[in-house]
Amino acid sequence: MKRTIQDQIIFIDQDPYIFNASIRENITLLDSYSEREIQEVISAVGLDSWVSNLEDDIETVINLNAKNISGGEKQRIALARGLLKNKSILLLDEPTSSLDDKSASDIEELIFKNSSLTVIMVTHQLRESISQLADEIIELE
Repeated sequence: MKRTIQDQIIFIDQDPYIFNASIRENITLLDSYSEREIQEVISAVGLDSWVSNLEDDIETVINLNAKNISGGEKQRIALARGLLKNKSILLLDEPTSSLDDKSASDIEELIFKNSSLTVIMVTHQLRESISQLADEIIELE
């Protein structure tokens, strides 16, 4: 089966849609993944301690319009969702804008250090650590 470039792209928005469903369902989008894969991606995006402190852990239901989670948690869920899809091209629109600098840097470094990914990121805040990992930077004025 021939794979098109569209099959390899995942888009992660700065204000991702979060479903009125469990954290697990929001990350997996009801696709099948092993528990190990899910836990690894949750840990990679820094959701592990937050999730483990919730009463129902990963089965905690996110309210309609995600009113019971922060903007940073929404972005981490979307990043986990995108990384779990295992696509080779990531299109990122301000994917860490709601995170503190340390968390944002950690996640961006995780993404940019993955040599199997092609990353196109739109950002208003290019961190020095990320600019050193980028192959090319295009600034629009």
